[in-house]
Amino acid sequence: MKWNRFTIKTKTDAEDMIICTLAEIGVEGAEIQDHQPLTEEDKAQMFVDIMPEGPEDDGVAYLNFYLEEDADKDAILRDVRNALEELRTFMDIGEGTIEESQTEDKDWINNWKEFFHQFYVDDILIVPSWEEIKEEDKDKMILHIDPGTAFGTGMHETTQLVIRQLKKYVKPGIELLDVGTGSGILGITALKLGAGHVVGTDLDPCAVPAVQDNKEANQIVDDTFDMMIGNIIDDKEVQDQVGYEKYDIVAANILADVLVPLTPVIVHQMKKGAYYITSGILDVKEEESKKQTESRTYLVEVTRQGEWVCELQERTDLMQRFFVEPHQIDEAAHQIHIIGTDVNHISNVLRMKQGEEVWISDGGQKEYRCAIEAFSADEVLLHIIYAQEPDYELPSRIYLFQGLPKADKMELIIQKAVELGAYEIIPVETKRCVVKLDGKKAAKKVERWQQIAESAAKQSKRMLIPNVHQVLSFKEALKYAESMDIRLIPYELAKGMQETKEILAAIEQGQSIGIFIGPEGGFEEKEVEAAISEGAKPITLGKRILRTETAGLAILSVLMFQLEN
Repeated sequence: MKWNRFTIKTKTDAEDMIICTLAEIGVEGAEIQDHQPLTEEDKAQMFVDIMPEGPEDDGVAYLNFYLEEDADKDAILRDVRNALEELRTFMDIGEGTIEESQTEDKDWINNWKEFFHQFYVDDILIVPSWEEIKEEDKDKMILHIDPGTAFGTGMHETTQLVIRQLKKYVKPGIELLDVGTGSGILGITALKLGAGHVVGTDLDPCAVPAVQDNKEANQIVDDTFDMMIGNIIDDKEVQDQVGYEKYDIVAANILADVLVPLTPVIVHQMKKGAYYITSGILDVKEEESKKQTESRTYLVEVTRQGEWVCELQERTDLMQRFFVEPHQIDEAAHQIHIIGTDVNHISNVLRMKQGEEVWISDGGQKEYRCAIEAFSADEVLLHIIYAQEPDYELPSRIYLFQGLPKADKMELIIQKAVELGAYEIIPVETKRCVVKLDGKKAAKKVERWQQIAESAAKQSKRMLIPNVHQVLSFKEALKYAESMDIRLIPYELAKGMQETKEILAAIEQGQSIGIFIGPEGGFEEKEVEAAISEGAKPITLGKRILRTETAGLAILSVLMFQLEN
């Protein structure tokens, strides 16, 4: 079958209005040809980071639509021409001419369907409307999804990563916000999993009919899924419509470059303790994404599929905490001067405003509740509301000597160790360490680990930022620890729990404590013998074998409860 192609010559400014008008009179599947450069939002929706340079935009656009040979083209063309003339009365549509040609035998609306078939995401079956459900699959959780012209079949790795997180974290009755909702697949999945209500936002108006069709296909009650069109990053009206501090989960399946400006905005829509699921992060941009993690959120989990990364974050207390040096504090004038990298973070990342309040720690005994008084290019001036000397720190300094683990485990260890009160974390290269770091690589890792320590210190209301030491050999670590009052080395061949309990019970407040934790595979016997000869006490952590990322946190937890005032 041949198709008739009709090409409207118009202006780029009139594209959207003409396409909407065509849809209203029953003409679907319009194709746009222009030289207008893609916006960052366009690239985000297309999962495109870099586009080749094209011809200069001349303001001219060609809109193609297709009719079957047996269609009443005269009647349709009459409606199209009348619609164009009506548009011309209130906007400039350019020439507005229509040229006719014929195409090859192709189904321009539905040709893509041959590439989209039902498939599983774990135990969830995603089925397009044109395919039948097999008898053996009828007892499964089934999603009927047709993307239409909006993004979201569920086939892309980024979407599947979010679906898996929704399966883990959606609880009955929760409120979910889906930023960049596309076909609505994530919101519908959440509702199928028990969510009470979903709000979806998107830049593309095509998302509205796509979501509506998919809601109907899945028997979703209409008022449980609301759609809004607009840019939530910078459109205050959209932000107000979406609402503040009301969502248990926010999902954003968009590129990392869009997540950077989105995150400091979206935290205001989240309840305290809400989960923030971000996907669309290429693995080559993972480190960049982690560096940009909003200090009002806390990185909980990272999952991967193919070359894509999904991050699960948790919203923390909105009251921000920063650390300053004593010379930045002028108590007589009731002022604190924020300088350095925190200026950019407060002004451009957090987008804080005059009058907003923050906590400031002097890295010692005092903290200050302050209000932002003024901004300049290189300084944020704070007014001290009051000062206090809280007792947040443990009465003993605990040093965690951690054998270098594989992958990203060190990040988790540092994060949790800081929360539990560790004073310093010392990465140690032992005999059984799989990870080997040369000087340059080690320095880069330590820099990253220190950032994690700072973020965790801010989140957990520490009065100081625990230091992440440079990587030491095991021999160097023993030397570093020799001045500490107590040195402990958990070891699977240590004596029973009763002796361990006695050793721990004898520790007094104010004593410095060094804890040696082996990597995967533990310490070699010679290393344990060397530690014992230097005064370390072997202890047991129970009858179960703990992972390296668990062992240190287990003993830190015990010590925290024992030493806490």
